[in-house]
Amino acid sequence: MTNEFLDRTQTETHLFAEFASKLAGSHSVKDWTTMYRECSQHQLDFIRRDCDRYFRHGERVAAAIFGMLNEQSRLTSAVADGKSEANKNIQP
Repeated sequence: MTNEFLDRTQTETHLFAEFASKLAGSHSVKDWTTMYRECSQHQLDFIRRDCDRYFRHGERVAAAIFGMLNEQSRLTSAVADGKSEANKNIQP
């Protein structure tokens, strides 16, 4: 989690530095329009990567939960089968 937070902070800092640099270098409305389009596209790309990362994390969590549930159901059914076998041996 620390690595993801550091990566996100680093990316946001880079985007802001790029925005400030382009803003300082633009001298006309046309330059501002171009800068706005480029920075907007970069921000959208960042949001897309961020959402992809959250989606992959959600997939890993869901897979882990389903794996635990499958293992739990196997253990429960094995214990239930063991009890029924034990009861069969006890009955006359």
